[in-house]
Amino acid sequence: MYCVNVESLYWGDKNALEDLPPVEISFDTQQVSVEQIISRAVTAQVNALQQTNHEQRQRFQRQYLSTDEIEQQARDGRISMHNCHLPPLDLATCIGDAISGFGKGHFFIAVNGTRPVALNDQIILMPNSKVQFVRLMPLVGG
Repeated sequence: MYCVNVESLYWGDKNALEDLPPVEISFDTQQVSVEQIISRAVTAQVNALQQTNHEQRQRFQRQYLSTDEIEQQARDGRISMHNCHLPPLDLATCIGDAISGFGKGHFFIAVNGTRPVALNDQIILMPNSKVQFVRLMPLVGG
């Protein structure tokens, strides 16, 4: 069994909410794809957030803003997470948004210090591997 600690970090808005709390996921095999890591991590995050408060849900949904949400907020003059619309969490939608967001470069992941670039990249896990999901918020006008 390979246990993986997943942190979700957010850089770019000094007024943003705190990062999501870390989650632990596990795999039976040592070699997994980036898509499997994303799917498993989002599932663990959604499960953890099902019984949590509004602020933590905002942190989660901020991590995986859709292209439409980013573009709309950019047209409004500021990309901000403080007024995120909070629809009910649907696991399949959350996983789809995260996979799509990774593919479009809205966030990247680092696995044990390396940065895979494609969903089908294969990762060799080590016992107690560490994964970071890093969301970079683009600056307005830049």
